[in-house]
Amino acid sequence: LDSSSIAVWPGEPVELKINATGRDPITYWWEFNDEYKGDTGQTYKINSFKQGDAGKYTGRVRNEEGEDSTFIILTRRNPGFSSVSLNPGNTMTLTIDAPTGRQVILEHSGDLVTWEEAERFDHEGSPLSIPSSTSGKMFYRLKIE
Repeated sequence: LDSSSIAVWPGEPVELKINATGRDPITYWWEFNDEYKGDTGQTYKINSFKQGDAGKYTGRVRNEEGEDSTFIILTRRNPGFSSVSLNPGNTMTLTIDAPTGRQVILEHSGDLVTWEEAERFDHEGSPLSIPSSTSGKMFYRLKIE
């Protein structure tokens, strides 16, 4: 576990692990946002990541020779568009950054206040080709179910 930051998709499992060397016995424990989470051993698991799991995880180790720690920041990864291409024939191609195998909802809006569902699909990693908006709804956003 190196001190860094990782963005995690909602619903995905997370496994954090500390590796320590030294004289036994070695004691391991974890903190979440500086609150003690228990002597959970080398590995800390989250079965299904949710917004409340975002934060700073500190892994600590101790033996008779001393103590050491490392941390990682987990954030919620949000879906988005990695590219948008306008095509001949009044269509556009959206390359989507979202987890594969999950249902994605494409919404559109003309004023960034009122949003309507434009399309719902299971994302399999391929770009999505949709008609360009002709109804004044020029803004798009994604949601993951």
